[in-house]
Order: sequence, then C-alpha cells, then structure tokens
Amino acid sequence: MTPLDEAIIENDILPEDQRLTNVELAEKFSTSETSVRRHRAKLKRRGAPDQGHDAFFNDVPVDAIVQRGKTIRLPDGSYEKITWKPGAVEMAEAKSLSYDDLEPVFREPLLPKPAPIVKDDEDTLVVCMADLQVGKALEDSTPVLTTDGWKRHGDLRPGMHVYGRDGKPKRILAVTGSTEQDLFDVTFPEGRVLRATSGHLWSGRRRMHPRGDTSRWEDREMTLTTAEIAKITRMRVGRMRPFKVWAHSPIELPEASLPIDPYILGFWLGDGRASGGCIAKGAVDRDHLLTLGHEIKSREGLCTVVVDGLTRDLRLAGLKDNKHIPEAYLQASPEQRLALLQGLMDSDGYCNPKTGAIEFSNTNKAIIDGVLALLHLEGATPKVTTAIGHYGEVQCKRHWRIQFRADRPMFRLPRKAANQRPSTERRDHRLSVIDVVPAGRGMAQCITVEGGEYLAGRELTLTHNCGSGGGTEDTVRLVRRTIADIANDIRFRDPYKRIILADVGDSTEGFWNVASQAQTNDLSLTDQIRVVQRLYAEALQALAPLCSSLYYVSVPSNHCAVRTGQGKNSRANAPDDDFGIMISKNIEDIIAGRPGYEHVTFHRPEKWEEAVTVDAADGTRIGFTHGHLAGQQSKVPSWFRDLAFGRRSGLYDARILVHGHWHNFAVSQAGDARWIISCPSADRGSDWWTNLSGDSTRPAILTFEAQGGNASSWELYS
Repeated sequence: MTPLDEAIIENDILPEDQRLTNVELAEKFSTSETSVRRHRAKLKRRGAPDQGHDAFFNDVPVDAIVQRGKTIRLPDGSYEKITWKPGAVEMAEAKSLSYDDLEPVFREPLLPKPAPIVKDDEDTLVVCMADLQVGKALEDSTPVLTTDGWKRHGDLRPGMHVYGRDGKPKRILAVTGSTEQDLFDVTFPEGRVLRATSGHLWSGRRRMHPRGDTSRWEDREMTLTTAEIAKITRMRVGRMRPFKVWAHSPIELPEASLPIDPYILGFWLGDGRASGGCIAKGAVDRDHLLTLGHEIKSREGLCTVVVDGLTRDLRLAGLKDNKHIPEAYLQASPEQRLALLQGLMDSDGYCNPKTGAIEFSNTNKAIIDGVLALLHLEGATPKVTTAIGHYGEVQCKRHWRIQFRADRPMFRLPRKAANQRPSTERRDHRLSVIDVVPAGRGMAQCITVEGGEYLAGRELTLTHNCGSGGGTEDTVRLVRRTIADIANDIRFRDPYKRIILADVGDSTEGFWNVASQAQTNDLSLTDQIRVVQRLYAEALQALAPLCSSLYYVSVPSNHCAVRTGQGKNSRANAPDDDFGIMISKNIEDIIAGRPGYEHVTFHRPEKWEEAVTVDAADGTRIGFTHGHLAGQQSKVPSWFRDLAFGRRSGLYDARILVHGHWHNFAVSQAGDARWIISCPSADRGSDWWTNLSGDSTRPAILTFEAQGGNASSWELYS
C-alpha cells in the first residue's frame, strides 16, 4: 500500500469538515486529481472500508448515490450498461415518510435525567428554531471558468475553484447533483443569455421607491430569483428600472509565458501585415512606433516599422496569415491582458473626448471575438454593432464596432490616452435583464461557493448560489453545530428546570401553497420533511437530559401550510394542516413509551388556532406564533395588544410573545412590560429580509431565559 493509499484511508475517516478534497490530496502528493481518483477506486475494489457518508445523515452510505450510465458485468460474464438516477435510494426512503428514519436517533437510551433541581431560581431556557426553510440551479451545459480552464456547470465538483465578483478564485463547497427541471432563458443586452431554473438566485440592484413614499426613488441592492426577475421585466412603469446584475472586477489569472509581447501582438493585430512582422501607422505616431522595433520605411503620412524577430514568432505561434487572439493570451494575468488590449486600442481603438466612451473597430470577426473575450475578463459590458461601409459607390468589407467603458488605462499612445477619462460610474454600468422566457426542461444543478457568488457563461455573468451561506447543506451544518454548542453551554452551567424547544414555523420551504417556489429548493418536499424531522429529533435528544422537563412547541406557518381547499377560509384549510405540526406528531409518536423521555411533553395549538401559550417553570406565560398574520413586522405590537384587549386567542395573557416569519432578530416591549421577540432565520440561504428592508441579520438559533415575566440573556448561536 502506497503512502497515497494510506492518506486516502486516513482522510476518509476524518469528520467531513476536516477532510481534504481530491484536488488538495493531489497537491500534497504532487500528483494529479485523476491519480487520486484511481487510487481511491482501487482501494474500494480491494475492500478497503468506505468511511464516506451522506451529507446529512451518517446512516445513508455514499454508494447510494451512483453515476449515470455505468457498465456492469452480469453473472454469465456478459456486460450491460445501466442507468441509475443519482440519489434514487434516498428519494425512495424519503417519500415513504416512515418512522424508520427517526428510529436511529432514539436507538440508544438517553443519558440519565438530572436529579431534581433544588436551586431557588426556577429558570427556563427557550430555544427558538425559526425559518429553517430547508436551493437553485444553472443548466448543466453552461460554461463556467475555473482555475483549471472552462468546465461545464454539470461537471463542477466540490474542491474546484470558480471566480467571484472580485475576480478572485472561490472554492466550490457543495454540489447538489443534476436533476431534470423547468428552465428559463435569462436574456441580457447584446444577446447574452444564461439558462437557469425559476428559483436560481441573481445578485444585483433594482430602482424602486421606499415603502410608503412614492415621491422619491432609490437604488436597492437585492438578491432575486429568476421567477421574481421575470415579474419585474413585465411590470416596468415610469422611472422604475429593470433588475440589473452586478459587474465584476478583472479576473485574476496567473502570469503566463507568452511567445510574443502582448502589447506588440495587439498592435500587430490591429495595424500589422498579416504575412509578416511589419506594422504601419500614421507618421504622427512615429516616435511611439520606434519603441516597438526599427524603422525601415517612412513617407509622408505613413510610417512603417518591422519588429525584430516578430515574423518568426508569428509563424511559430500559428498567427502568420491567421490573425486571432490565441487562447494563451486569454488565460494570462490582468496586466498581460491589459497590455494586449492597449496594443489593440492604440492601433484600431478610439476614445470619444466628450463622453469618454471607448470604441474598437475591425473587419476580422476572429479578432472581434477575442477582444470581446478580453473585455468580459476585464469586467466590462461591451456593446457590439456591425455595418457594411462604402467608399464612394464601392461596397467595403463588413466591420464590427465594440463600445465600452473602463476604469483602467486602455491606451499608451499619448494622443489617445489624453481623451480617456476614469469611469467613476463603472460599477453602475450593470447588465440589465431584458427578458425571462421559458426554455423547456433540462438537466441542472446548484453549486455552493465561498462568498455566495460566482461567474457563469462565456460572458462571465455574475450569478448566485443557494443563498449567501450555501443552501440546505450549510443550514443543516449550522443547526447541528449550534444545538451541540447550546447543549455544551448548558452542561458547563447547571441544568435548567425547564427547556422549551420551539419550532416557530417555516421549518420547510414547503411550496405546497406557493407553487412559484417549487424550484427554489435543492430538496423535494418529502426530502425537506425528512431532514427537518431528523434535525428536531436530534435537538430533542441532545436537550432532554439537561432539564427536569422539556416542552416541544410547534406552531403553524405559511410555508409549512397545506392549502387544498378553495380560498384561505375553506374548512379544508385548518391551521393544523401543517408540515411542522406533522413533524411534531411524528416525533411524539416515535418516543411514546421510550424510557428517559417521560418528562417530554408536546404542545400544539388547537385545531383552529394559530398560536400556543405555555408556562415557564415559574409560571411566566410565553406565547408562540409564526407572526405572518400580523401583516407587517411593525404591526406585531398592535396586533399583540389587540389580542389581549379582546381576549382573543390563547395569547391574550402571554407576557412574552415569540414569533418568526421576518427572518431577523429584534426585541421590543408593548404595554406593561409585555416582551415581543422576533427570531432570526436559521436558513443559511435566506436573503429575503435583506431584500425587504435593506438591512441584514446573521442566520442563527436564538436562546433566552424566561423568569418573573421577563426575557433576558439573549444569545444568538450561529
């Protein structure tokens, strides 16, 4: 067994967040990623133990996710190619929604329940899990620039590096796997198109007026889905502008070894003789031309120079009589690409002295395509026009004109450089979304990258992954980590008289009653239910040994609601028709009669109620509701007050109101020290609150202590 084999086995035993990727292993042993994969496959054939596991559940083996189109050997010695759907085993298990999924959580007995607490303080800890909403996909064929060159979006894997808005490499953290979905063509100016699902996210800005003030308009940064952008393109009125995607900084590629100086190559591509190393330019630029080579001929109005060794280098590079920009120059450093652009602009470029707009014209389509590629790498948003010129009555060749703005110097010729003005509004020259149209069904997958944004398509258009944090995988990781941290903190202190584990709603994305969000998730509805009930079961098991009594509270919500009747007032729409309520009932059923859980009780609203009220250890009344019925977060205090005044709902006598829905943490008081607590979202991919308010809040699980009618000791675990 080689050192690499031993390293692979040791690496696979480590926790998931500590493992090295195949790329990192390859770098460590100075080999290729393919070699690492080959060694890993050989170990598996030898029967080496496979320590891999599912991203969410340890008991689901990696082998359950298999590749498409695999050739297998039959018992008779023949071979057959079969096709498996990735994740088919998991999907089958999820859709059964059986109690077997919860059984492993409670297979082992709980730690001994703590002895009765004799402290004077009858303190209660409330653990609020709100708005988990346990992603977003581009078509598999979409080209994406990586540090290893261009790749298909469907071929991207964790550990690879793509490029972000700042032009720097961003590591891919997770990949959902390809699934067949409804796709839409998102069209930008100049024919730029990216194909994505309706739920795919885009980072940019929109011109809109502040809520309640139609007299003024402002630009607001936001992250929207393809479906939301489609609505905007059909609702443009007055001064409201379309949604615009952010531009990006120059792509930071490493310096390349180039056969010809980039500036000289650019100058030759514009004004050079295709058959050799001669460059002709107006005599006014004679002094500048002499810096490129030695003068061989000069006459009135024209100066021609030959660059030493250029003809030989052009022939070796395959450019003689074949003008184009080689791929090596497109994969060069920002400084090398800028030098190439400067040579092109000094030869065939123009800068408008009044507007500062830059133009490049040429009759060679190959050169035009290369310049566009350079500008896309630069982060510019070029506009291309074409026309056929005339000299008198003689028709000339078709030529193309590229117009753009830049904040880096595009010229070295003094007379041209003097006209360029810094583009202080460069970042404001965004890409407007022109239209969004259906494009049929196709294979697509979502990737999660560092920073949440990456560039896709040949034009390097900025797009977004599963939210700013990373979608389901990151959400699951956050919940598990924070629950473990909360349990450890309790052990460090003293056990509580009572712990209230509260599901404040929207634990799943749902989309049962919001069909437009059916494609905004990286999990099916049944998979969402499976993941959420597993997380709450694990939280219950972790917290149960740390208190004398544990309340599991669950309330209905909008995303978890089941809406099957006609209208919101239909008798088919009782609030307890809710996936969060269903999960609570599933967990209650599975622990019934199990030793060690006698002190666990479940609290859910009555059939036609949206809220539930329970007592803390000292009798402090705590009310729980999702909060969507208030209409706006600013109206929650008055809504709470009205409930108390009219003695409507079970919340009328609550001293503390806990709600979710608004995805941000806030604490306020209403009336006689009645506390109102808004829970943050635990969804690592939630940008809803930021888009709504312009403010931000970190994803977290909220805990606080309740005693004497007051709430205190708030902590955000993230």
